[in-house]
Amino acid sequence: MADNGHSVCAMVGSKFSVKLPDDGKGHWSAIVSDSDAVDVLLLTGSPPISGTQADFVARHKGTAKLTASRPVCPSTPPGGMSCKSLQSFTVTVTVQ
Repeated sequence: MADNGHSVCAMVGSKFSVKLPDDGKGHWSAIVSDSDAVDVLLLTGSPPISGTQADFVARHKGTAKLTASRPVCPSTPPGGMSCKSLQSFTVTVTVQ
């Protein structure tokens, strides 16, 4: 998660991977792109695997935000107090 909150650059046509930790702290959602400037090629990892990895390709010039999230608190038993806090991962990719 070293790039969380940062911006990175990629050249058109380049491929890269994003891997979020399998550290036992909760299941990450799929890593998604908000723009077709960066498309997902392959997504691996889903519950019960808490580490998520996705391979992307920079399609054309532009900017894309890659995001994922996971719950901060452990699951609560029925009738218990619930926690709705999320940990987020965001990286902005500028395609040149």
